[in-house]
Amino acid sequence: MMKNDVVAQWTEMSKSAVEALQQITHANAEAMGSLMQNQLSSKNLGELLKTAMTSAKDFREMNTNAFNTLLQKQFSMVDLNGSADAVKELGEIGSSTMKKFVEQQTALITLYMETNATYLEEVKNAKSAEDLVGAQTKLFGDLQSKMKDNTLQTLQTLEALKTAIGAWSEKAVDSATGK
Repeated sequence: MMKNDVVAQWTEMSKSAVEALQQITHANAEAMGSLMQNQLSSKNLGELLKTAMTSAKDFREMNTNAFNTLLQKQFSMVDLNGSADAVKELGEIGSSTMKKFVEQQTALITLYMETNATYLEEVKNAKSAEDLVGAQTKLFGDLQSKMKDNTLQTLQTLEALKTAIGAWSEKAVDSATGK
């Protein structure tokens, strides 16, 4: 009976975690879409920077809200008297992961802003079409490389989250079943 309760709680907490990650992903997609839209028509650098800063702020707020909602749902599902340490540990895992995600996404937004500023400077300094094409090629190559690095860091964060939650859940099940 106890084992079924633990499994049911774990299932509900997993659903809540998936919902939170979906909210975060949606916010990230909106922020990146807005940033890319302004970057593609970079007629107004001020508007691009304003959008980037607003997107970063909105993304941070969405992450915080999603994480807080997730923790509230998890707290309501767990018998806190018997598993306060496990919930605290899960909260630390989630908090650490969210911090890494926010840092990585902020770094990506900063990268877009810096690349756009560099591009605009190159356009201003270009003396010929060849100079401009050369600058574009270099900038886009650098951007692609940095985006790849950022994606790999995000995947590493997800793998670390998977490992940490796996260890946490095994420990929680062992604790609940008396192993």
